Amino acid sequence: MTEGTEMRPLPPAVQPRLVCLTGDLKGSTILLDEEELTFGRVSSNRVRISDPHVSRRHARILRVGEAHVLFDLESQNGTFVNGIEVREHALREGDEIRIAGQRFVFLDQAVEADARETRETECSSLDDDRGRTITLRRVIAAGEEPAPDGGERSIDPSLAHRLMSHMEALRSLAGMPAADAAEPALLERLIRMLVDAFQAERACILLVDRTTGALETAASALREERSCDGPPVSRTIVQKVAAERVSVLCSDAAGDERLSLARSVSGLGIRSVLCTPLVQRDTLLGVLYLDNRSLAGEFTADDLWLLKTVAGQVAILVDYLHLLGVLNRRLRSLQEESERCAPAIVGESGALRALTATARKAADSSATILVLGESGTGKEVLARSIHRWSRRRDEPFVVVNCAALADQLLQSDLFGHERGAFTGAIRQKKGRLEIADGGTVFLDEIGEIDREMQAKFLRFLQEREFDRLGGTRPIRVDVRIIAASNRDLAAEVKAGRFREDLYYRLRVVEIVMPPLRERRGDIPLLAEAFLREYCLASGARTRRFSRDALQALKQHAWPGNVRELRNCIERAVVLGAGETIEMSDLGLASAAGISAAGGAGGYRARMRELKRAVIREALDESGGQRASAAAALGLRPAYLSRLMKNLGMR
Repeated sequence: MTEGTEMRPLPPAVQPRLVCLTGDLKGSTILLDEEELTFGRVSSNRVRISDPHVSRRHARILRVGEAHVLFDLESQNGTFVNGIEVREHALREGDEIRIAGQRFVFLDQAVEADARETRETECSSLDDDRGRTITLRRVIAAGEEPAPDGGERSIDPSLAHRLMSHMEALRSLAGMPAADAAEPALLERLIRMLVDAFQAERACILLVDRTTGALETAASALREERSCDGPPVSRTIVQKVAAERVSVLCSDAAGDERLSLARSVSGLGIRSVLCTPLVQRDTLLGVLYLDNRSLAGEFTADDLWLLKTVAGQVAILVDYLHLLGVLNRRLRSLQEESERCAPAIVGESGALRALTATARKAADSSATILVLGESGTGKEVLARSIHRWSRRRDEPFVVVNCAALADQLLQSDLFGHERGAFTGAIRQKKGRLEIADGGTVFLDEIGEIDREMQAKFLRFLQEREFDRLGGTRPIRVDVRIIAASNRDLAAEVKAGRFREDLYYRLRVVEIVMPPLRERRGDIPLLAEAFLREYCLASGARTRRFSRDALQALKQHAWPGNVRELRNCIERAVVLGAGETIEMSDLGLASAAGISAAGGAGGYRARMRELKRAVIREALDESGGQRASAAAALGLRPAYLSRLMKNLGMR
C-alpha cells in the first residue's frame, strides 16, 4: 500500500507522529520529522497509497512554526478530519485523519511507556442519511477496556441517564393529543428542553421552508435572557450540515482560527458548536443547532452522539407536526366548503345549462377563468363548482375579496410578507397564493384593484412566481386562478382603469352569469332549495310556499339576484308562523304595489312601479348610498339620479 514510508515503533519520547489505524499499516507509526509529509497515489509521495479513490497528490502535512497543518491538495474525494471535510486544518492531539479508506491519528504529546498506553477504542459508526459516517474516537488510559470488535459503544452512566430522561420527555411530547399539538408551542418546549439537557447558551431548530427550500428559524431559546433575538447562529456550519447532511462538532473555535469553520464561529464570539441534520424518509426537514460562548461549556464527542440520537426523534416529531398541519388545513378547507357552498348550481333554464356545460369543460384544464355578472348572481358558487369538478378538488380552495382590503394589505394577503417588511410585521406570513399551492384561488371583485397591483399580479400570471413583501427569493406555486367582477372590464380597459394585458390574461375562458330576472323559470327551483336548506338548518318542520307567494317570487325584479332571493327565503323561514310560507312572510315591498298597479294603469304603470321598487330595494341594501346602489344596479350615478327624478322619487 505504501512505499518510502518510515515506520517505527511508538517512541516514549516527545515526537509528532501519525499512528495508522486502518489499512495494511495498522498499528505502525509515521514520524513527522521533516518539514513536509505528502500523501498520494504516485511514488513521489512519502506516503504512497495505491487506493484508486486517492488522488495523485492528495494531501500534505506542513510544519508551520511549532504546529503541523494538514492541507488538502484539491483532491477529488476530499480529506477529512474527525469526520469533517477540510481544505486546511491545524492538527491537534488526537485528531483523526481519513484519506479514502485509510485512517491515521495525530499525536504530539509526551507518553510514558510504563504509565500510559494510547490506543483506539472501537466506536459506533453514526451513519448519516447518505451513507457517510462520522466516527467518534477517544484516547483512554491504561487499564480501561475498549469495546470488543463489532460490539456496542460504551456509554458513561451519567450520559445514559441523561439520554433516557430526555428520550422520555420526547416521548411525552410526541404523545400529546392532536388538539394540543400547536407547532410553535411544541417546538418552543422542545428547544427549551435541549438548552437544559446540553447546558447550551443557545439552541435553535431551523426548518426547511417547503416552498423556497431555505432554512428558517422555527424556534430558539437562550439559557439567560439577553436581547430578543440572541446571538446569531453560524450560518457557515448550518449550511454545511444541511447541504452535506453531516453532523458537526466544533470545539475550542477561538483557540484555532486557522480552520475556516472555526473562523466562522469565533468571529461570532462562539466557543463551541453542535449541529446535526433532521432527516425523515430521506427528506431533509431542518437542522438542530446548539452553541456555547464559554470554554467551561465546551461540547464533547459524547454530546454530539447524544444530540444525533435525540435528532432522530425530533425529526419524527417535526414530520408529524407537518403532516398534522396538512391534514388540519385540508379539514378546514372541506368544512368551509361544506358550510359556505350553495347546494350546487340550481336551475334548468337554457342559459344556465349552456353556462354549466362551458364551466365543466374548462374545469378539466388549468386555464384561467374570468366570471362576469351582476352582484349576487352566484359567481363564487360557480367558482367552487369548477374547483370540485377539476383535478384539484382535493386541494385548497381559497377566496380573496379584492374590494375588502387596502392595496398594501391586499398585496400582503396575496403574496405574504417577511418579518420586518413593514411596521407591524412581527413574523413571517405566507400569502394566500402560497397557502393554496396545488389548489384554486378565487379573486372576487378583481376590477377593484389599482394599476400597481394589477402589474404585480400580471407578473405572477406570466411567471407563476412572486416575492413576499420584504423577501428576496422568488416563490413558485401551482394554483388555478378564477377571477370575478360585477364590472364591465372591457369598458374599464377602454377607460384606462384596467390593464388590457391583464384583462386578456384573465379572460382565457370567460363565463357570464345571467341575472335572475333573465331566468325566471329557475326562481321556484331556487326558492324550494333554499327553503329545504333553512328548514333543515333551523330544525323546523318542512314547509311549503303558497300559490300567491310563488307568484310573487316569480314577479319580483330581484335586483340583488340569487343572493337577495336566498335572504328573502331565510327571513320567511325565521318569521313565518304556519306550515305554509305566505306572500306576507316574504316581505317583498313591491308585490302589493305591482298587483294594484296591474288593474289601474296597465303596462306603463306597472313598469313605472316596478322601477321604483327596484331602486328602493337597491337603496335599502346600500344603506341609502346612491353611488353604491347605482353600482349594484349596473347604472351610472348620474343616470340613477335622473331616473329617480323622472319617477318622482327623492
